Amino acid sequence: MKRKFKLFATVASLCLSVALMAFGVYAASTVTYTVSGSVTFNDVQVATKWEAHVYKEAAKTNEWGAAGSYETTATGEPTGSNTWSPAVVFTTTDKVAVFEIKCTNNGTGAIDIDVTGAGIAAVAGQLTVTMKHGVETASDAASEVSALGKEGLTTGQTYVVEITVTLTDVLKALPTTALDLVFTATPIAA
Repeated sequence: MKRKFKLFATVASLCLSVALMAFGVYAASTVTYTVSGSVTFNDVQVATKWEAHVYKEAAKTNEWGAAGSYETTATGEPTGSNTWSPAVVFTTTDKVAVFEIKCTNNGTGAIDIDVTGAGIAAVAGQLTVTMKHGVETASDAASEVSALGKEGLTTGQTYVVEITVTLTDVLKALPTTALDLVFTATPIAA
C-alpha cells in the first residue's frame, strides 16, 4: 500500500510539473503588442482627398480588418478636421503592419502638406520601424526617412506617408505605443 501511495504521489507530481511547464510555454507564446493612436487631417480652404489604411504585409494587399481604414473625397474648398484612430494588435502570427496615409490635391492651386506629431519608436531587438514619405510617383513613395515635415503639392499630386512596423521578438512584452500624427493642408499663396 505504501508503494502504491508513493507511485501515485510521484505520478501526480510529474503531471503537475508538466502542466505548469505547458502553461508557461503558452503564456510566453501569447505576448501581444498594441499600436493605437490617432491621425488627424486638417483642411484649410483646400480640396483634398485623404486615404488611410493598415496592411498586414509589405505588399499592401491584405488590410488589417480591426484597425479599419479611412477615406474622404473633397470637392470645392472645405475647411475642416477629421480623425482616424487605427488600433493594431501584434501577435506571434501577425508581426507586420504597414500604415499608409495619402493626401491628393484635388483643387486647382498648389497646396502645402505639413505633417507634425510623433511616429512609432523602435525598440532595439524587439521592434523595427521604417518610414517613407514624399510625393507619390509611378515607382513608390520617396526613400526612407527619419523625420516628417512640409511638402508642396500641385494639382493632382499625391503625398504619401508609409510607416512599416515589424515585431522581431514576440517573446518579450512591449508597452502599447501610440501613433499620433497631424496632417494640415493649406493653400500656397500665389
